Parts: sequence; structure tokens; C-alpha cells
Amino acid sequence: MKKILFLFVFILLATAAFSQKKGESLIKGDYEIYDAIGYKRVILFTKEVNGKTMCGFASGYLEVLVEPIYEDATCRSYEGMWCVKKNGKWGAYDETIRTQTVECLYDWIGYWKKENGVIKVQVELNGRRFWIDNKGNRL
Repeated sequence: MKKILFLFVFILLATAAFSQKKGESLIKGDYEIYDAIGYKRVILFTKEVNGKTMCGFASGYLEVLVEPIYEDATCRSYEGMWCVKKNGKWGAYDETIRTQTVECLYDWIGYWKKENGVIKVQVELNGRRFWIDNKGNRL
């Protein structure tokens, strides 16, 4: 019976609407949690903005960390790196420090990997592919 009550309360809270201001609880408004399993409990969520579905990030406490400003967010790695797309270009968000570390400059971005202690990803810019680290430095 306790499990059923807990499940009911959880579902009730999870289906509540979400807030729209950075730092406020998400439990007011029109957000949809997309990925609730994060390295440091950072959650990817989506929200309809001007007729487009946009992505943002929230804490495990359901506080907005990054407003829904990204067109897409994908490829979270075990190191906590996300590929994020803004204005048609790709960059990176690091959930371990909860900030965007690579500007959205690239036409394409691959999957993150760790090699010899360096977290890196292959990117493409103006038809040329090369590697960058998790801070955006060319390798």
C-alpha cells in the first residue's frame, strides 16, 4: 500500500506543470522531462517556444539551469558532455560543471570519447573535420 501511495504521489508531482524562470522549480508550466538520468543529476527537458520544441537543462531538484535555448541536445557521454545545437550549429554543454564549454560553431559534431585522459570529439567546420577537447580547443 505504501508503494502504491508513493507511486501515486510521484506520478502526481511528475505530471505537474513546470516553471519558466532560471532557478525556479520546474513544477509549474509546460515542460517535458526528456532524460532524467544525468551524470550529476542534470536533466534534459523540452519546451515549446514560438512554435518550436527547444531543449534546456535542469538540476536533479528540478530547477532550471539553462532555459530552453537549444534546438537539439544529444550524445551525452559518460563524462557528462552533451552535444547541443543552437542557430543551426553544434557545440557542447558540460553537465559536470553545468555550463556550455564549446560554442555552437560547428556544422557537425560526433560522439565524445576519452583517450589518454583527454575528453574529445570530432567536429566539422566548413567541410573540414578535426578533433577538439571538451573546452573547444583544437587538438
